[in-house]
Amino acid sequence: MEDAVPGTLQRRLTDDLVSLLVLDEPDRVTAPTAEALLATGVAADDLGRQALANLADHLGAEPLDRFEAQTDGRPVHCLAGDSFFVASAALLPASQGWLGPDPYGHGHLVAVPSRHLLMATPVGGPPDWVVTTNTLVQLAVARHDAEPGPISPDVYWVRADRWTRISQRTPSGLSVTPGPELEALLR
Repeated sequence: MEDAVPGTLQRRLTDDLVSLLVLDEPDRVTAPTAEALLATGVAADDLGRQALANLADHLGAEPLDRFEAQTDGRPVHCLAGDSFFVASAALLPASQGWLGPDPYGHGHLVAVPSRHLLMATPVGGPPDWVVTTNTLVQLAVARHDAEPGPISPDVYWVRADRWTRISQRTPSGLSVTPGPELEALLR
C-alpha cells in the first residue's frame, strides 16, 4: 500500500485511514520527512509516543466542547473544537477518556468526520447497537460532507489500538459490515 504522504512517519490504521506525524508550528502544520525526524537520533517508536503525549497536552489545554448526540439507541459521545487535532484524540489510549466511557471493555465505534470533530459510542450492552450504529454512520457522512477539514465519512471499531472499518460509502449508498467478531460482541 502506498504512503499517504511519501517519505513521512506514518502508521496505517486501516486501508483508508492513516495517522501521520506532523509538526504544529505557530503559523502552519507541516509533515517533516522521516529522514529529517530520524536524523535527530530518536527512534520512530519514541517519536510516536512523544507525539501522542504532545497531542494529549495540546488537547488538554484547548477549549473543547464535550456533548452527547442523542440517538434512538444509546448516546454518541462527541468532542468538538477549533483545533486541527480534535479528531486525533481517537489515537490516544482509551484510558485517557477522550472517547468517553468503555463500560463493557470492548472498545468504541468511532467516527472522525473532520479534524474538528470526534464521535464515539461504546461497544456492548443492550441490543440497540444497530440503531446507534446506523445513526453514527449517518452523522459521520453528514458531518464529513459539511465540515472543514474532512477526514473520513466512515465508522471504525477501535479497541486496544486496533482499528477496523465497519462502514463505507459506496456508489450505491452506505454499507455497514461489522464482521463476525464485532457481531458476536453486539448480540
